[in-house]
Amino acid sequence: MDMKHCSGSQNKDLVLKLKWHNIAATQLTHVVEGRLKGVMEEANKEKAQKQVAKAMLNEKVLELATVERRAAFAKKAWELAERKAKDLQGKLGEAEIKLAEVASIVSTCDKELVDLKETMKTCEQVFYNMGFKDIENLVGVVVFQA
Repeated sequence: MDMKHCSGSQNKDLVLKLKWHNIAATQLTHVVEGRLKGVMEEANKEKAQKQVAKAMLNEKVLELATVERRAAFAKKAWELAERKAKDLQGKLGEAEIKLAEVASIVSTCDKELVDLKETMKTCEQVFYNMGFKDIENLVGVVVFQA
């Protein structure tokens, strides 16, 4: 339409339609802005939740790494304890063998001691008896001399 050929009433209708379009566009802009604001808030919430989840995941990863280090340390400590236990078992076996040898020596010494005591008693008896024979010989000699 050419503006020169438009009548006044047509201009008024056109202006009125433009005003209504402007009002509708403004309302639509407010609705879109409201929805956009809501979507942005949800996006920010999701972003914050993702950050929290990422931070929690990082903490769990650190905790897992700590647990893995502790487990590795415990495994090494266990292996060391097993080696020491084997060494101690070997030493215990050696000590038991030495103890058995000492017990054998003590037993042998005890037998020798018993034998020596019996020999000593026999010798005491022999000397005792020899003493009586000497006295008998001495008495006999004294009797002959008197």
